Amino acid sequence: MIAWVCFLIPIPGSGLLIGWPLNLAAFILAIVGMAKHGALGGLFQLLASLIVSPLVYLFGWIFLLGGLSAMSALENNGNADSPQEIDRAADASPREVAVNTLATAYREDAAAADWLYKDTALRVSGRIASIGRDANDEPLLKLTDRGVGPVRARNLSDEAVAGLSRGQSIQLDCTGAGEEAGEPILEACSLSD
Repeated sequence: MIAWVCFLIPIPGSGLLIGWPLNLAAFILAIVGMAKHGALGGLFQLLASLIVSPLVYLFGWIFLLGGLSAMSALENNGNADSPQEIDRAADASPREVAVNTLATAYREDAAAADWLYKDTALRVSGRIASIGRDANDEPLLKLTDRGVGPVRARNLSDEAVAGLSRGQSIQLDCTGAGEEAGEPILEACSLSD
């Protein structure tokens, strides 16, 4: 009976390392009982050891694999796996966020802000604090809003930046890219329609 419990515990190895040695001991005791008390003295224990124990062991494996499968499904919950979910994610409009909201979120808790904004399509609104170039000589905007910021917007085209001026209010469609040196980063930016 204890061997069967070890077979059913959803811990890998408990059936093999504990259950089967206990089942072997029950098998030997059944043979000893049959030798001392006759064929019926240990026949039922012997049959249980030979027939029921493997079935319980199999059921324990099914139980363990079913539990692992359920845990895997819970971990993947919310991920876009089916083609319909992928299509819905692609068709989703950008999440609208103000520069001050984005900058404050990263200042207060960068990990939580990454969870909300990183690798997410964003429509960011704010004022241009400066227009410059990054280390790769690509256009770089620094945005602020009500004195909060800056937020760096990268990967804009030269044509898009040419018509912009400092202090101008704009909306950009970008992808959140985390933060560098405490400043939120936006990539793959374009002027919003």
